[in-house]
Amino acid sequence: MQADPMASTPSANGAASPSELAMTCWRQAHEIHSLEDTIAVFRKGMSSLTVENAALRGELASAQADRASRGGQVTEVQLPLDARAPAAGRAAVARALSHVSHATLDHALLMTSELTTNSVRHSGASDGASLLLRIECSHTRIRLEVQDPGHEGVIAVGLPHRVDHGGFGLHLVQLLSERWGAERVAAGGTRVWAELTLASSVELPRSGASGSEP
Repeated sequence: MQADPMASTPSANGAASPSELAMTCWRQAHEIHSLEDTIAVFRKGMSSLTVENAALRGELASAQADRASRGGQVTEVQLPLDARAPAAGRAAVARALSHVSHATLDHALLMTSELTTNSVRHSGASDGASLLLRIECSHTRIRLEVQDPGHEGVIAVGLPHRVDHGGFGLHLVQLLSERWGAERVAAGGTRVWAELTLASSVELPRSGASGSEP
């Protein structure tokens, strides 16, 4: 019976046999392919993160530029995402807008109630979560923003309910505001905002500013 020339038999001088060399080559090739697959996964993940990071940087720069152009006073308040939010939000708005006319303040307070109530009812956030109320006031307008951790569902004006009188929230915001909107936040969550235009003869000290929008 003839011996297999590829059999794992050490050579006379102790060197690896052809079969051992072949097995080693195959094993190394397999490891190289595995490493290439792993590197490809990391590169794909890095590419996705780079694109997402660039988008976040762009959004941040745009938001900062927009807010800088509006100028004025900015107040941010963290509120508990529960039944206490509307009252706490109204108190924060009353303090921040103590210099505006009674009619404007009444509209801002009502809009704050509706925006915070909308977050409490529809965000779907877990117990202990909070929302961010942002109040911006320039010489020409007031902007109210409510941001919560919710990220599901459709943001839209619903039909009012005749029985429990619910569903009027965003209808009132739409009626009282000059403009309003809602958006998903890149970092997670939902932001709903509304703006009021101030009368040119009242509200903030104007220090030479014109009546146009900043």
